[in-house]
Amino acid sequence: MDGLLFVGEAPLPGPIEGASGLRERFVAAGRRDPQGRSLRELDLDGQLFRHACSPMIHSSAFASLPATVQDTVHAAVDAALRGEPVGRSTRSEASRLATLEILRATLGQAPPSSRAPQALSREP
Repeated sequence: MDGLLFVGEAPLPGPIEGASGLRERFVAAGRRDPQGRSLRELDLDGQLFRHACSPMIHSSAFASLPATVQDTVHAAVDAALRGEPVGRSTRSEASRLATLEILRATLGQAPPSSRAPQALSREP
């Protein structure tokens, strides 16, 4: 969980720049929420990614895990991004909430109900 949420990530020593076009291609391949945000958005100035969850959650490797494993990871990510003490993310609250919104949109999750927190779920 810590790796998926970048808990304890080492800060980059300074901005990283390049001219190969890799950054643009990498970012363009990401799933986007209705506001155009993606887990593949690179920061490269202090931290690697802009949002608080690895884009590996959208990978075919993750999709090939058993549904029970995916559901368990989604529930733990949801809890951590909402600030619960399960693998707590070290990012700011605004960053965590933006990440949660991206995940809910790109994993096919409806907003949580008002009665109880609803964990992320995989697409049907």
